[in-house]
Amino acid sequence: MRILHLIQRFPPGIGGAEVWCEGVARHQAASGHAVEVLTLRLVNEEDLWDDWPHASSATVGVGRVDSWAGIRVRRCTPSRSPYGLLRAAETLGFQLAGRFSTELFGLGFAAARRADIVHVHQCNVVLSFAGVTLARLARRPVVITPHFHPGDPGYEQPPVRWLLRRCDAVIAVTPREATLFAERGVHPDRIAVSSNAIETSGSEAARSARPRVRRMLGLDSATGMITFLGRKSAAKDLPVLMEAAVRLGRRRDVALALVGPGSAWFSKQSADWHTRGVRLIDLAAIPEDAKRAVLAASDVVVQPSRYEAFGIVFLEAWAQLVPVVGAAAGAIPDVVADGGLTFAPGDAGDLADKVEWLLSHPEEATAMAARGRERVLREHTWDRVVAGVDRAYAIALGTRTAAAPLSPRVGAVP
Repeated sequence: MRILHLIQRFPPGIGGAEVWCEGVARHQAASGHAVEVLTLRLVNEEDLWDDWPHASSATVGVGRVDSWAGIRVRRCTPSRSPYGLLRAAETLGFQLAGRFSTELFGLGFAAARRADIVHVHQCNVVLSFAGVTLARLARRPVVITPHFHPGDPGYEQPPVRWLLRRCDAVIAVTPREATLFAERGVHPDRIAVSSNAIETSGSEAARSARPRVRRMLGLDSATGMITFLGRKSAAKDLPVLMEAAVRLGRRRDVALALVGPGSAWFSKQSADWHTRGVRLIDLAAIPEDAKRAVLAASDVVVQPSRYEAFGIVFLEAWAQLVPVVGAAAGAIPDVVADGGLTFAPGDAGDLADKVEWLLSHPEEATAMAARGRERVLREHTWDRVVAGVDRAYAIALGTRTAAAPLSPRVGAVP
C-alpha cells in the first residue's frame, strides 16, 4: 500500500505525536508498504507556534528530503501566517494553531494522489485541516490520529469535532479516548483503538548504570530523585511540580530532575526556581541511551500535565522499573492504572503526598513499577499499535473507494 503521513514535525523533533508517527511509519515500511511523510522543516517545538514577527526565524536542523528507516521524508519550509485570516477565524471562535507552509500545501495534493490512503496526525492545527482537505480533493480515504487532549480548549473547539466527524476513520490510543470521540459525534463504527509503544532495548544496561549516573548527578543513595521528562513549558503544569518539590524538600532530601527541551517561559522561570530551596537538575533533550539511564536512576517519574492524550513517559519509566505519578485527568488514570498513583490535577499538596508515599514505601513502589513493565512488554508493542492502525485503514478503505488502484498489500490488512 502507498501511505502518506502528514504531521507538523517528524523526528528528530521530540514529542508524543512525533514518536507515534515515526514508529508506525517505520514498521509500515519494514512490512513492505511505500511510506511517505510530509512535514515541516522544523526541530524545536517553539518554532511551531511562533507568531509575528518571529515566523521567519524558525530553527532549521534537518534537510529537505531524506530517507528515514525506509521512509521518504519531505520536510517543507514554513511560511508566514496569513494574519488577516487568523483574526477573521478568531471572530468565529476558532483558534487556528500551528504553522502554515505554502510549499507543503502545494506538494500535498500530488502526494495525496500518489497515495492509496492519507494519514493525518493531530486535529487542532492548520496542517490537520489542510491534510483532510487535500485527501478529499485527491479523492483518497483519510485516517486521523488526533492525539486528543480532553479538556484543552484548543482541542474542544467545534471545528475540531467537525473535522473528526468527516474523516473516514479515527484512531484512538486508549479505549477511553474512543469513548470521548463517540461522545463528540464520531460514529463508533469509524473508530479504531490502537495504543502506544516504546522501544525497550537497552533497558537492562540503563538499570545497571543507576549507581554511576546518580554519582554523576551528585546524588547519594538516600536522596529521592523525582524526574520529569518532556518539554519544559507551563502547558505541562511544571509550576505545580515545582511547588510539590518545594513542599517535599521541607520534609526530606529530594532532587528534581527536569529532562527535555527548554522554552522561553522556562528560561524566565528557572532562575527563580533555583532560589526556592529545591535541588534542581536541569538537563536538555538528550540521546535515547542517556535518557534511559537518567530514568533508571530516578525514584519516581512525574507527569503533572492535565492535558495529555496518553503520556508515553509512563511507558518509558516502567521500562526502567520506576513508578509513576500522573494527573487524574483524561485518559491518564486508565494508562497509569496499578503501575503508579494519580493526584488531583493542579493540587501541589496532593502531588507531594503521592510522591512521598512512593518514596517511603519502596517495596510497594517497585511492585507498581513491575506491573507497569509487564504491561509494556505485553500490551505496548509496535506490533499491537500497527494492528490497530491496520484496522483503521480497513475501515477507511471500506468507507470510501480510492480513485487509484490499490496494491496487493491491502489484502493483508485485517
